[in-house]
Amino acid sequence: MSRRRSTVAERAAHVGREVAAPAAEAVDREARFPHEAMAALREARLLGAPVDSGLGGEGAAFAEIAEACHALGQHCANTAMVFAMHQIQLACLIDHGRDRDWPRDFLREVATRQLLLASATTEAATGGDTSRSDCAVEAAGGASASSSRAASSPMPSRRMPSW
Repeated sequence: MSRRRSTVAERAAHVGREVAAPAAEAVDREARFPHEAMAALREARLLGAPVDSGLGGEGAAFAEIAEACHALGQHCANTAMVFAMHQIQLACLIDHGRDRDWPRDFLREVATRQLLLASATTEAATGGDTSRSDCAVEAAGGASASSSRAASSPMPSRRMPSW
């Protein structure tokens, strides 16, 4: 499928039909990350689609990304959710970082390497504390690490109010 001749939503629908749908039952049953679909989305260069073309993306509009999420959701809700959450993080960087060097450089890297972004604020155990994470990290070589200790950050740790 040619990237130039197909829209973001068409490419997402193709990934949904051909990759996400066949794995959807196993992803649900095993409560696992949709690795196959995310690899296919990376291959289709959809992870960096909204990044400006001058930075290696396609400059896809929010409506195009929404259509892609809808197309994926027709086949695998988990894939659509991961893709949508990634795109939300990316939209924040695009909206708030386009005029500063480091975010612009990072956006270029996201588009070029098709990096998947995540948000620590969605972790149940941290209560929105972005200075720490309870997520496990698995390296490409198979090694994994998990830590609940505070991450080194210039930002002070903040606790959520207990109302």
